[in-house]
Amino acid sequence: MILVNLHPAKRARQRVRARRAGLSLEQRVVARKGAADRARARRVANPETVRAAERERYYTTDRRQRNIESTWRHVLRGYGLTVVGYLALVDAERNRCACCGTSEPGRGSAHWCVDHDHATGEIRGLLCHTCNVGIGMLGDTAEAVARAHVYLTRRRSLTP
Repeated sequence: MILVNLHPAKRARQRVRARRAGLSLEQRVVARKGAADRARARRVANPETVRAAERERYYTTDRRQRNIESTWRHVLRGYGLTVVGYLALVDAERNRCACCGTSEPGRGSAHWCVDHDHATGEIRGLLCHTCNVGIGMLGDTAEAVARAHVYLTRRRSLTP
């Protein structure tokens, strides 16, 4: 089976995505392979049409925007999201960080970080870069965040 060599966390994410699609894990692998095969066959059967569509997209969008879109679609695909699904999350969060409430994604990026449970792959919300890194450095556990909170409140009271 193709899934034997997958890292356990990735296998868990794949299982969640399969469940969302109403498929077994094996059915999802076969469906994804079938989609790739169909795309490859379309490209071979209609090279001029595909090339014309690529040229159209290339010349009507500036290079930086193309790179951002391509990279971001790849990132979202890892979470089982489409661009439309991501934009729905942004609307649900009212274009703010779910943790600190800032309206700036941070790090000079126009995109929010997708926070997810590493064990199940389920999306928790959208975070700014600072909160995403902070939570990640604390090991993604509520206990570590609680200990940090206790430490900060205790240390604040010790200062003159």
